Amino acid sequence: MAADCGRLRLTTPPFASMALARAHLAIAQEAARRRLLSFVACEALEPHWRMGALGLADTCARLEHGLRGLQARQTTLATEVALRRAVGTTDDE
Repeated sequence: MAADCGRLRLTTPPFASMALARAHLAIAQEAARRRLLSFVACEALEPHWRMGALGLADTCARLEHGLRGLQARQTTLATEVALRRAVGTTDDE
């Protein structure tokens, strides 16, 4: 009996345990992929937005922060385009 205490006992068949282990691995890999992509999404942002993203531990919060940063950048660029059109200038001039 004492020798059995140190042994691992399987309560489910090995194939079921392997399937469960693969499912857990797939979930962990997907979470890691989303986490990495949330940082990549913030890469194009201005420095203060990137710094803010680094301070966020939650992936969804980081993605939302990145989205707000992109929306701010879109507003800035749209304003610049409108001003250039109003003045009649282009990048070529």
